[in-house]
Amino acid sequence: DVQILIIENQLCNFLPRNLELHFPKLYHLDVKNSGLRTVSEEQLKMFPKLKYLYFRNNPIEVVPENSFKHNSLLQFINLNDNRIKTVGEGVFRGINDLISLSMERNICVDGSAMGEEALRELIKEVGEKCSESVS
Repeated sequence: DVQILIIENQLCNFLPRNLELHFPKLYHLDVKNSGLRTVSEEQLKMFPKLKYLYFRNNPIEVVPENSFKHNSLLQFINLNDNRIKTVGEGVFRGINDLISLSMERNICVDGSAMGEEALRELIKEVGEKCSESVS
């Protein structure tokens, strides 16, 4: 019956396999200050009900293109205080109910947005400053 999972100040370089078997109703995932190194489609596809995704203060450098492919219900994404240099093209495409995106204090972008117009502008900025072709 667990719906919210918070991993904070733990050693968690990657999300454990089969986590969804223990938390099938999970809609809120928060990994803070735990050494998480990757955001990937493979890791996140096990949580199709996610609405809240907070991966804060970790050494994440890359957010691949299809990371959120199976998470179309996401409403809040917080990737603050990572080391993000590269974000795959169209990574936020298909997330139709997004309310808030926060990517403050990263290498390629430092910003947050709430609301349709602000989100559009931040996603555009991420595309311009964090694309794989940017050096």
